[in-house]
Amino acid sequence: MGRSAHLVRKGFSDRRFPAKNPPVRRLFRKLLLFLLLMAAVYVFWPRFPSLEGFRPPMIAALECEVFEKAKARQSTGMLVALYRIFQEEFRLSPMAAAEAAWNSSQALELFHASADNADRERALPYLERTFEILRRQTEARFDPAVVARLQLHRWMLAADGNRQNQLPAAISEILAMVYGGTASDYSSTATAFAKADRLVGSGKTEPERQAVVTAWRRLAEQLKARSQDKS
Repeated sequence: MGRSAHLVRKGFSDRRFPAKNPPVRRLFRKLLLFLLLMAAVYVFWPRFPSLEGFRPPMIAALECEVFEKAKARQSTGMLVALYRIFQEEFRLSPMAAAEAAWNSSQALELFHASADNADRERALPYLERTFEILRRQTEARFDPAVVARLQLHRWMLAADGNRQNQLPAAISEILAMVYGGTASDYSSTATAFAKADRLVGSGKTEPERQAVVTAWRRLAEQLKARSQDKS
């Protein structure tokens, strides 16, 4: 009886733990090493962060997704879209992109959950940290605190139907701070972004998407033209 019980336990153990089989263990180790190698390549592969290397159709689609998820209070989806913006479009390192995405998502969640502009000020520290990460990663020269304040003001204007006419001026200031030059240099581009801001959350999905794509494309073309003039 004891010997048969021992054989039953042994057979059960062998079936339950196939990793004791040498070929299986070797395959498992190779797979684990491969996954670790791929993770290391992803994390440590050289990147060149830039605020100018974005692809207008991609960043526009992701931005629309961010605000759609924010309005629907879908935190995870918003966080993923933000991460892709920072990592894929601005080419931040994975860790920096994750940190920037988290701070941006917190800012958006607090803004949309607030009842008035005074309460929306709670989003400001998270915006400041987001722009500090962008400045540090891209070696830009703007003041993160100033740009964060301007961005919060932009969100407030977009949320107030009676003040949306002030959006172009506010956006011009942001673009001048981030990319250099004067606010007047970006008047046409800022007008395109203002149109997109007014359509965000309107429920007009296709016009919103087209407006956002147009705005980012105008900015890309302007930055490219400026770069060519310098060269």
